[in-house]
Amino acid sequence: MSRTARRRHAEASFAAATNLLFGAPDALYRAIPDETPVCRCEEVTAGDLRAAMAGGARSLAALKKETRAGMGRCQG
Repeated sequence: MSRTARRRHAEASFAAATNLLFGAPDALYRAIPDETPVCRCEEVTAGDLRAAMAGGARSLAALKKETRAGMGRCQG
């Protein structure tokens, strides 16, 4: 395994552990109404993000590309 691959694996393991300790429960995310604004600059709602995820967006970069969330003047 290359040095880069080992580092990526270690960082992914740390991220997973951090999410287990401090991540919000899925029920909390599901309780957010679809009409809730997530990005006011680009007028993106929680429903827009859910639709993008249902359409195949699986990363933050993919969500930003699909919805422009966080790409407005305030940089979200």
